[in-house]
Amino acid sequence: MKKSIIFTIIALLAVISIVTIIWILQVQYKPDYSSQKRAHQYFGQLNFSLKLLDSLQKEQPNESIIYSPHSLYQVLLLAYFGAGGKTEKELKDLLGLHWAESKADIEYMYELEKEVRAERFQSQSQNQTIEFNSVNKLYVSAKFRLKYSVKKLLNDRIEQLNFDTDLDQCIKQINQFVEKITKNQIQNLIRDEIKEHTALAIVNAVYFKGDWEKRFDKADTERELFYGRQHVHVDMMYKEERTECGLIESLKVRFLKVPYKGEDGSISMYIFLPLDNSTSIDDLLGKFTPKILDYAFNRVEIKTPIVHILIPKFSLEKTSDLESAMKRMGSQNLFKNSNFNGFFEASVKTGDNKMVHKAKIEVNEEGSTASAATLFGMPLHSIHSRPKSVVFKCNRPFMFVIHDRKFKEILFAGIYHGPK
Repeated sequence: MKKSIIFTIIALLAVISIVTIIWILQVQYKPDYSSQKRAHQYFGQLNFSLKLLDSLQKEQPNESIIYSPHSLYQVLLLAYFGAGGKTEKELKDLLGLHWAESKADIEYMYELEKEVRAERFQSQSQNQTIEFNSVNKLYVSAKFRLKYSVKKLLNDRIEQLNFDTDLDQCIKQINQFVEKITKNQIQNLIRDEIKEHTALAIVNAVYFKGDWEKRFDKADTERELFYGRQHVHVDMMYKEERTECGLIESLKVRFLKVPYKGEDGSISMYIFLPLDNSTSIDDLLGKFTPKILDYAFNRVEIKTPIVHILIPKFSLEKTSDLESAMKRMGSQNLFKNSNFNGFFEASVKTGDNKMVHKAKIEVNEEGSTASAATLFGMPLHSIHSRPKSVVFKCNRPFMFVIHDRKFKEILFAGIYHGPK
């Protein structure tokens, strides 16, 4: 009897010891994702967004631009998980990931953000006025086997395709995925970017739809001159709203926050308007920094004025081959002689990699609809005191971003030079 009690006690102690060891190991090896590291990640994303917008503007100085920093960052982040050598270092620099001690830190961040994002917009109730959906996909050639670590991290986002035997069907399948997520806003993302010898294609598709917190009245929309690359008439929307606006003296630029309804006002469009035509968009982007952008996003007003807002009603669509723009940002190894062996069990030599991005936005009296898709294939400043009311009239080229304050990221960004 005594022996059975002793054995029972020993067994219980053994179980407790094993559970304790497992718990200690989980705590000990759980990646550190502190608020300080989150801040570093946030500023890394802002820097990436600004540098790419500047690079795209330099490529086509007088062309309107629309792109999704969120979509591009997602695709390049997934590429980073499988990168090695110079390619890994290049992506780490490009994405501002130096805050992480290891890839485990970044993988943990990715999983955490994926869970939070899924829960946030899951509700389809009548009170949910903002639609946002972002989905990543890894399309892998059936000839290659992914590493277990990659399958574990991205298991619900992996699909095998027969690129070498049925290329047309593979392209059709990828395009249909993009069309479904973006509600047919982005069509025919890829045509000849995917080849028979493709080993892996990383795709992100994102869709956003939001109504303004206070809509513009269609009766107040009038034809007015826009002083862009040429003087043309545009449909200028008008409304009065109590909102945040300010002046960044060092840049000679004014900014305005136009919030969307729902999500506690955490998603807003910000417009950055040069004071006059003496400040060009090129000058503005050349001086913009992540800290200045963060200042505009997080500025706290004691009392906001009545703002007379005049914004053109516009629609933009842009397809970008990002190789030259990203090379201007310092990316040399991403497209040629790259190393993505971290994805595969066996060594795979990739050829001339392709990256294409397509984005679209419509801004009208009700709100904004924006969508984008990206494919990567492998073969303090002083503010003047303001009067009780101000006029913010966008009748010359301006920069705009759709910012998510809760998630601390730029969803879409662009420059409006006026209609063609």
